[in-house]
Amino acid sequence: MKDEEIKLRIINDTEDDYKLLEKWYQNKDVYRHFEQRKLSYEEIQKKYGPRTSLDSKIPVFMIEYENIPVGIIQYQLIDDENKKLYDLNIDNSFEVDIFIGESNLYNKGLGRKSINLLSNYLFKERKANAIVMCPLKENKRAIKCYENCGFKIKREFQTKDTIGISQKFILMIKEK
Repeated sequence: MKDEEIKLRIINDTEDDYKLLEKWYQNKDVYRHFEQRKLSYEEIQKKYGPRTSLDSKIPVFMIEYENIPVGIIQYQLIDDENKKLYDLNIDNSFEVDIFIGESNLYNKGLGRKSINLLSNYLFKERKANAIVMCPLKENKRAIKCYENCGFKIKREFQTKDTIGISQKFILMIKEK
């Protein structure tokens, strides 16, 4: 998937891609909103190794800006457990997660362009009826970006984050 500036390619099962992820996961602006902690190289390899194929349950794409990797974006079909958590009754709905790993490229529209590219793919190729994003309530920059992509705030909900701490999230939906 690509446009004039942005290309989304499936991440490679290579040291180069894992080293980039390791670098980004040391950036507090990334990990505090995405994973809530720093990840080691081994943890990254274990987490992302199985996601290096379009056939993966959670395919992960490297975001490239002018042919330089700058972040990742991923999606997954929303399962019954998360449908219940989100109070969502729309079949064939997908959840998307994203981060830009290069802080010097924040606020340049790269996240918006990447989300729009992936959204178009999900609606056209995967026949999505809805796409969901669930930023932490405190992540105002992400919420504004997602609103600029056409996502609407539906509600707040509280659940445990990736390290087991109960936090407030914002449920945002974009429908076909």
